[in-house]
Amino acid sequence: MGFVFFFVFLVVKKDLVVFLREKGLIPYHTSSRFFLMMKKRILTLSFLLILAAGIPGALWIAEQTHRVPAVVDRTANATSNAQAALSPVVRFFSWGADSLSGMLEYFVQSGTIRKENSALSREVAKLQADNQMLREAISKYKRLEVSAEIAELNNWKAIPADVIAWNSRSWSHSLVINRGTNTKVEVGDPVLYMNGLAGVVYRTTPWTATVQLLTDSRTAIGVCVGDGNEAGMLMGSGSNDHLEITLKNPSAKLRSGDKVVSSGMTNSLYPRGLPIGVVAELTANPFGDSVGMVRPYVSFGQMQEVVVLKTGRSQTSTGPTSAAVNGNEADEAP
Repeated sequence: MGFVFFFVFLVVKKDLVVFLREKGLIPYHTSSRFFLMMKKRILTLSFLLILAAGIPGALWIAEQTHRVPAVVDRTANATSNAQAALSPVVRFFSWGADSLSGMLEYFVQSGTIRKENSALSREVAKLQADNQMLREAISKYKRLEVSAEIAELNNWKAIPADVIAWNSRSWSHSLVINRGTNTKVEVGDPVLYMNGLAGVVYRTTPWTATVQLLTDSRTAIGVCVGDGNEAGMLMGSGSNDHLEITLKNPSAKLRSGDKVVSSGMTNSLYPRGLPIGVVAELTANPFGDSVGMVRPYVSFGQMQEVVVLKTGRSQTSTGPTSAAVNGNEADEAP
């Protein structure tokens, strides 16, 4: 402001002097010293005006400077209070977002896990089925192995076969196997199950064969008992758990535990030495003959596969092994 006054004074100085002289406020002979003094006074007044105007401005600036930290503090406090007030809301929405994300992840993972579990379950089921098939194959091999060893020891051909049908009447015991004349199976071929004699083939087709079992009540074959010194006749009892034996020598005595094997007589379809069972009980018939109950080696109710032996006797022998083998029951189906 003082500078403004001073500048105005310099501009209008001459006009002011003329004006003052005309008005008689200053004499005409006023020297320049007077104007110099006036100039100094105006300059001083301008300085004072500047100083007067600057002090409040400085004070205002200082006040504003001190007010800024307070404003900052108040702003910080307000921000902190707002954060504290909104913190539960923020936490709620954050929890909701996390929960939703967790749920989505759970469902995605659950779906993946279910698919993996389903695939694993199918794989486990397949492995279990394969394992079961393998165990059955091993069991079947072991069952056939014993019969095959008997054939190998005697240089006989062994034809493995599966049991596909049964006929178990009170007086007739037979079964059907899945081998026939197209695999060289013939009437009169003996049939083994594991380590024991099971029966004889008495009927054939190109694809199947019917086997009369030792338990059939019409079966009668020659056997040897014990060390082979005593001959006897073995007959079917109609029961799967025992056979009946009668010795030809009335004075001969049976002993419990004696082994019974096929005798291999000239007219017999069975070669000598095929294992049948052991003597379990001793009795006597009304004529005083020694009669025994033989416990067979074969579990007739559990046969799943058998071995047909090619001994070379089936085509030349017509011995009275059973009525069925002689063709008296060719019309009977198991």
